[in-house]
Amino acid sequence: MTREHRSSLLRYGSAGGSVALALLMSLVLDPHLHLHLHYLWMILALVAAGHFGGARACLLALLLSMPLLAFFFLPPLFSFDIDRPIDEVGLLVYGMVGLAVAVLSSATVRGVQRIAEADTLLLTELPAKLAALEEQLEHYVAEGQKQERLLAIQYKVTTILAKAANLKDAAPALLRTIGESLDWQVGLFWTVDPQVQVLRCAETWQALDIEATPFVQLSRQLTYAKGVGLTGRVWLSGRLLYVADIREDASLPRSALAVSADLRGSIALPIHTGDALLGVLEFFSRAVMHPAEDVVQMLTALSGQISQFLIRCQTEKSLRQQEHERRTAHAIQQGLLPKQMPSLAGFHISGKSLPAQDVGGDCFDFISLAGDSLAIVLADASGHGIGPALIVAETRAYLHALTTVCADVGQILTLTNQRLVSEVLDDHFVTLFLGRFEPASKSLIYSSAGHCPGYLLDGRGEIKTVLASRGLPLGVDRAKTYTASAPVALQPADLLLLYSDGILDARSPAGVPFGAERMLDLVRVHRRDSPENILDALFQSISAFCGDNHRQDDMTAVLLQVETSHESP
Repeated sequence: MTREHRSSLLRYGSAGGSVALALLMSLVLDPHLHLHLHYLWMILALVAAGHFGGARACLLALLLSMPLLAFFFLPPLFSFDIDRPIDEVGLLVYGMVGLAVAVLSSATVRGVQRIAEADTLLLTELPAKLAALEEQLEHYVAEGQKQERLLAIQYKVTTILAKAANLKDAAPALLRTIGESLDWQVGLFWTVDPQVQVLRCAETWQALDIEATPFVQLSRQLTYAKGVGLTGRVWLSGRLLYVADIREDASLPRSALAVSADLRGSIALPIHTGDALLGVLEFFSRAVMHPAEDVVQMLTALSGQISQFLIRCQTEKSLRQQEHERRTAHAIQQGLLPKQMPSLAGFHISGKSLPAQDVGGDCFDFISLAGDSLAIVLADASGHGIGPALIVAETRAYLHALTTVCADVGQILTLTNQRLVSEVLDDHFVTLFLGRFEPASKSLIYSSAGHCPGYLLDGRGEIKTVLASRGLPLGVDRAKTYTASAPVALQPADLLLLYSDGILDARSPAGVPFGAERMLDLVRVHRRDSPENILDALFQSISAFCGDNHRQDDMTAVLLQVETSHESP
C-alpha cells in the first residue's frame, strides 16, 4: 500500500469513525441522560476528524453528519425532511461551525506539520551546526591565545629595553625572549662596523635542546657586506626577509653548517633609523619558516621598538659626553679666573663673572707686570657657550705671553688682534679692555678694543672719566692698530668700574634692559662698601630685575676702589 493510499484511508476512516461514534453517543447516552447534545457530539466528531485526518476528513464528516442529524434527531424523525424553520437554522449554523472547524483543522495540521518538519530539520542539521560552532570557538580561542602570546612577547621586550642601559645589556635577553616565545632555536644579533661597512655578529643565543655551537662560532667569525647572505639582503632592502627552507637556498654562506645543526628556516629583521642601518636580528628554527602575517607585523613593531631604544642610547651617550665636555670646559674656565684678588696697598680690587650657560665668553684677569704694575683685563667673546669660551681662553693666553715682553697696552692689543684674525673664525670677535695700573703713581693707562666704556667715579659717585673704546673688536681687521690712552689719575675714594655688555642687556620679563643708569645708580648707593659687596649687590639686583626671564648673555664686572685718606696706613 502506497503512502498516498494510507493517507486516504486515514482521512476517510477518521471522518466515518468519528461521525459513527458521535451518532452512537447521541442515540445511546442522550435518552438515558435526558440530554440533547447531538449537535455537540457531532461538533466533537468534526474536531476529531479534522485532528486525525485534516480539513478533508473534517468536511467529509460534516457531509456525513448533516443528513444523519436530520434523519435521527430533527422532526419528523427518520425522515430527511425538516418541518421547523428553527431546525433548518440550527442545521445551517452547525454547517457553518463545521466549515470553521475544517478551516481551523487545516491550519492546525499545517502548523503541526511545519513544526514537525522544522524539528526534523533541526535535529538533522544540529550536529553539523554544533560542530561548525565548536570549530569557530576553537579558532577564536586559538587566535586569542596567539594574540595574547604576541602581546606577551612585546611586553617582555618592552620590559627588557626599559631596564637595559645599553645594547650590550639588552641583546642577550632580546634574543632569548623572542627565540623561546616563537619556538626558534638560534638567535644572532649583527651590528654594522662603520669602519669597513660590514655586519659583524655581536651577540648569540641558542636553545638548550639543540647543539649548534659550530654554527654559532662560525657566525661570530664571519662578516657580511651589503647584499650578501640573508643579513646582507636585509641590509640592502631595509625590510624583514626570511628563507622558508635553508636546504633549498644554496646561496646562503652558512647553509651547510645550518643543515648539519638540524636548522631549516631562517628569518632576519632590520634595526634602523631612517636609511641608516644599526643592526640585524637573525633567527633560525628547526621547522620550515612560514611566519604568519600577524607574526611579521609583531616583529616589524619590535624592530621599530628596538630602533627607538638604540636611538635613545645614542642620544643619552651624546648627552653624557656633552655634559662631561661642559663640566670640563667649566672647570677649565673657572681655573683661568684669578684664584684670589690682588693685594695692593691703598687699593681694593675684585672681579666677578657669571656665564649664561655652563661656560661663557667673558673673562677677567689680573696680570702682574714689571715694576709692581698690574694689568687689568676684561674680555668678552661674541656669543656664549664652549666656542666663545675657547676663544677667550686663547686670547688670555696671548695676553699672558705678550705682557712678559711688551709694556705698551696698545701694542699688546695690536699683536693679539693679529693672532686672532689668523686663527679665529670670521663670525667671532672679542671686545677687550686692557689697563696698566701703576699703584705708585695712582694712574691707569688703558686701551680698549670695542669694549663697553668704563667709568671712573669720584667719592660722591659722580662720573669723573669715561674710558671709551679706542678701536674695533679684536679679530675683525688684521691691519688695525691700537693705541694707549693718556694716564688717568685716580684720587682717594675713586671707584673704577669695568663691565661686559651682558649686564646692560639683561632684561626684565617685560623686555626692559637693565641699562647703564641702573648699574651706575646701584654702584653709587653701595660705593662705600667693599668691591666684593658692591659686585654681589649688583648681580643680585640684576637677578631680581630679570625675574624668571632667562639671561641671554654672560655678565662680568671688575671694580678698583681707591682707599680714602683716613683708610691708608
